[in-house]
Amino acid sequence: MVPEDIKKALNKRKTVAKNFNSFNDSHKKQTLYWIGTANKRNTRLKRIKVTVEAAAENKKPFY
Repeated sequence: MVPEDIKKALNKRKTVAKNFNSFNDSHKKQTLYWIGTANKRNTRLKRIKVTVEAAAENKKPFY
């Protein structure tokens, strides 16, 4: 399940949400874990931004 703040960021552009949802389950789980383990809100927001930018290019974060 995708947390609301991440879902909101992904849904700002249809292609971003579509690309993210096309990632296999293990990539989505790894990305959500990476975002979720941020200790500070600022770090979480940066990780969400990286994820959205990568999904916009149909790339997975970390690769």
